[in-house]
Parts: sequence; C-alpha cells; structure tokens
Amino acid sequence: MRNDDPHGPIRGDRAYLVHSAEKQTFAIAHAPFRIGRDPSNHLQVLDAEVSRDHAEVRFEEGRHVVHTLGSGATLVNGVSVAGSAPLAEGDEIAVGEMRLRYTRHSATGAIVTEAGWADDIRVSQAPTDHTRKYEGSSSRDRPRSAMIIVVSATILLIVWALASLLMR
Repeated sequence: MRNDDPHGPIRGDRAYLVHSAEKQTFAIAHAPFRIGRDPSNHLQVLDAEVSRDHAEVRFEEGRHVVHTLGSGATLVNGVSVAGSAPLAEGDEIAVGEMRLRYTRHSATGAIVTEAGWADDIRVSQAPTDHTRKYEGSSSRDRPRSAMIIVVSATILLIVWALASLLMR
C-alpha cells in the first residue's frame, strides 16, 4: 500500500515505525505490534541483543505505549525502558542495533506493512558485517519451501538406494 499524502493520514489508533536506514515504514494498525527474534512477531529482528519476544507497542488510553517483554534492552530516545513508556511524535525506539522512529504520519511513498499480515518483514544481521538486510516471509514462499524439502528427500533416497546397491 502506498501513501502519497506528504503529511500522511492520521487515525486515532494508527501510527508508524520508520526504519530510516532501510527506508521501510511499518504500520501499527492492529496493536499490539510485537518486535523480537521469534518469527511469530510482526517485526522479526535477527540480532543477538534482541530477545525472542523483545517488545510490543500497544494503543492504550488514546496513545501508543512501548512495553518491554524480554531481557534485552529497549531504549526510547536513548533512555532504557523499564516496563513501559508512552510514545510521542518523533521518539526513537532502539531494539538491539535497530533504530525505529515513531510517527503518526506515514512517509511519502513508503511501503507500509500492516501488523498481522502474513507477509511480515524479517530483519537479519548480515554474517560478514553489521549491515542489515530484509528477508521477506511470505505465504507465497511456503509452497517453494515444501518443494525444496521434497526434492531434497528424494535425492537422499536415491543416494541411499545407490549406496545400498553398491554395497551388495
């Protein structure tokens, strides 16, 4: 979904987390919006400093609040959050090495990922340096993954059968 309004729409329970370095905007449309290493989170961050269920953003009493869930540090504007902290326009949330800016306006032309969709975004640390890359986790990838498993199993069976024939 694209938003071409330079100021972005504002709806009471809607907000966005902007990852400027990667030019990605994540919509917090269905709170709570969960962040952590576990693939069940809306935003999976594969970083050793991030807990499986690290933090979540909830809509409470007319505002968004970040809640810590795991043992890893969650910072808002450089200050460690103990329990929860209300969010204001422009606040920076740090989860591991990832920095997200909280805003009620979506960025111009930003691709928005709704919390709760099957096609959530996964972020992982590249093995050779500290750069990050996105890995899409899509329901469209599941049939391809299943096919790879079937082909791999078939190859293993053929190798086993050939090895058994050669041993006789």
